[in-house]
Amino acid sequence: MCTRTFCGVLAICFLAGSAAANTVIDYALDDGWTYEEGYPGTLSLAANPSGGIIANVDQPVGIEDGGLVASRHDLPGYSLNNVGCIQLEYSALSSTITGEAGLNLVLELEFYDAGGQEYEMAMAIWLTNGGAEFETWYGPNIAEEFYDTPVPDGLLLAEGALGLYSDGSHVLPYFKDVAGSVFYPFSTWDISGLVGMHRYSVDNDFEAETIDGGTVAASVNLERVVYGLGSPECIPAPGAILLSTFGAGLIASLRRRRLL
Repeated sequence: MCTRTFCGVLAICFLAGSAAANTVIDYALDDGWTYEEGYPGTLSLAANPSGGIIANVDQPVGIEDGGLVASRHDLPGYSLNNVGCIQLEYSALSSTITGEAGLNLVLELEFYDAGGQEYEMAMAIWLTNGGAEFETWYGPNIAEEFYDTPVPDGLLLAEGALGLYSDGSHVLPYFKDVAGSVFYPFSTWDISGLVGMHRYSVDNDFEAETIDGGTVAASVNLERVVYGLGSPECIPAPGAILLSTFGAGLIASLRRRRLL
């Protein structure tokens, strides 16, 4: 595995006042998301008053698989054929893991080619009591196109964004921290051979797996899915304040008055 950047990619950034070019899908209990419990009794959901959905997974000994699948099967205006990116923004990720067990937080994009073949493409975090890994997969058979790599020391995962960046012929999985720094743990996926991609949907997993007496108790605040034109650097970091035209004008005025 190696880290690559795109060569010759046209990255279109939107300046203050034009952030509406990005499409935002907030997590809500009644806003087009379908929440599915992987195993009865493993999941609780609550609306966060400040935005997002708080998902708690409690997976005791004896349950092999359980947690949340949050699905939205409608991404109007999105296409892997465009230069752009899609990312899941989250906060307050925490977990207590014992024994042989692990926890996944996943951004998964599902789509079909012109022949009706379904594809999955994902960027994920896998947590165990021994450490953390980034994971990615792509294709109709993810067992053949699955990769993982350890999370670098010092990189904080409690808040951030999981994303997929496309230049129209390749897709690069990434992680963005709250400071806006973008990390590319994997090589690009070549999608140039796919024809007529359509019917995009997002499927976010927050689920645990336990074996041999392992347990998982975990929580996350799923905030929003964002997609738009340009590179990941062009989409504001999670929690960033978007400047409106008024806000940009106000800052310019304050600078003229030497208040900033």
